[in-house]
Amino acid sequence: MSDSSVESNHVGLALTGSERVVIDQVEVTGSAEAGVLLHGDTRTRITGLGTDANGGDGLRISGGGDRTVTEVVARRNKGFGVSAAGSPGLVPNGTQTGANGEGGVHLSSCSRCRLEDPGAADEPIAVQITGSGSASIRVLEARIRGGTTGVQATRTASGTRLTGLAIRSAAVSTTTISASTPTTRTA
Repeated sequence: MSDSSVESNHVGLALTGSERVVIDQVEVTGSAEAGVLLHGDTRTRITGLGTDANGGDGLRISGGGDRTVTEVVARRNKGFGVSAAGSPGLVPNGTQTGANGEGGVHLSSCSRCRLEDPGAADEPIAVQITGSGSASIRVLEARIRGGTTGVQATRTASGTRLTGLAIRSAAVSTTTISASTPTTRTA
């Protein structure tokens, strides 16, 4: 699917168990639930996805694997801009989020995931890492402006590494980490 827009559906676009689908320069707005739902898909490639004002998460990812996710812009969704659960090895690159209801990016039970070059503005939580399967997660070169909490990692997220983090004007806290095993923050 290329150079398209989807408006006002229950779920804007859903891939379940699919393989080798390309989503390129697609805009999804006004869906009652998630803007885009990926579940159990493999080798999906997303480039230039925009989600705006959807009733759930802008982009919700679960299961499956071997995805390429670049240049997602998620704004004003009621859930998270991007939410991924149980997606080992996921590497979203260049994700930009703003003014989503629950936060920017949520990684849950995501092992060996890397969030590269994300930007977030005015989010309740810019990056949230949760879940017992969350291990060896890397957040690289994040730029966070405004909002409440920059990065939140719960105690079940082990081995989280934050590198090149820039947080400006977060209202309550910049980084909240309550990990049971070592978590590293490098400037």
